[in-house]
Amino acid sequence: YEDFLQKRFFDYFLKGKQNGWDKQPKVLLQVRHPGEKFVERAENEWPLARTQWTKCLLDASDKSLSWKSVAKEAKVTYPMPAGGAIFHTAPVEKETEITGPVALRVWISSSTTDTDVFVALRLIDVDGKEIMAIGPRGDGAQMAIGFLRASHRELDPEKTLPYRPYHKHKQRLWLKPGEIVECQVEIWPTSIVIAKGHRLRIDIQPRDGVATIETIAINCVMAGCKPEYVPIVIAAIEAMVDDEFNLNGVQTTTHSCAPLVVVSGPAVKQLGFNTKEGVFGHGCRPSAAIGRAIRLILWNAGGGYPG
Repeated sequence: YEDFLQKRFFDYFLKGKQNGWDKQPKVLLQVRHPGEKFVERAENEWPLARTQWTKCLLDASDKSLSWKSVAKEAKVTYPMPAGGAIFHTAPVEKETEITGPVALRVWISSSTTDTDVFVALRLIDVDGKEIMAIGPRGDGAQMAIGFLRASHRELDPEKTLPYRPYHKHKQRLWLKPGEIVECQVEIWPTSIVIAKGHRLRIDIQPRDGVATIETIAINCVMAGCKPEYVPIVIAAIEAMVDDEFNLNGVQTTTHSCAPLVVVSGPAVKQLGFNTKEGVFGHGCRPSAAIGRAIRLILWNAGGGYPG
């Protein structure tokens, strides 16, 4: 569908084809309904002028999402990097549409000088199971996600809107252990109809995934690694999660880039790496399998998909 729209756009502007694109609505929504039904709807502006902006408050005392005021101050504590906090709304009383930008405003503190705030907006059915959306690769995905590194929390007051925080990214505001700071996280826009009885859920985590030994092993198997390849994969992952490597930049960029892993020492000969012509070419199992395993881990544990 998106290929069809893009082709019409380029045909009109680059080839001069009169295909009616000049009459195309300014905004064209695909509103997702229960049962994986999508309803196309044309609009004149974005965000929609008739939007009923609604606040949903985090209640740390019972880990709920409340449409009403929160009674008392509370906090949720979780460990780094495997922890997180999950908040649910009560089941919605009637069919409800959510269309437009989403943002999270949260106050955090950390025992470290920096942390990441990854946010996932999810839809939960009456049986407590997540209803997955169709992601950019055609597979299952959350309703919407957002992320922010706490040291980049400084806002541009002239460009920030109530529903869209705009960060300067000009300086690092390091955390002081125990200090409480405000973070505003932009979450991708969405357009979805929530069925009666379903609930919204927000996950807040310091990472988008956790590369445990089990997770690494599973992805190594899928990549075709031999057991003796696994220590190389673990060493590469440990290096990439170091702050100096800036894995967050690699994972979130829209540019085509990938980590380069250089293997040296006795393992080169023991595992059979190609060290001659065509070192980046095909035909070398350890190079192919280890590279594939690292990419799978960045996808499946880190949530970083191309594009």
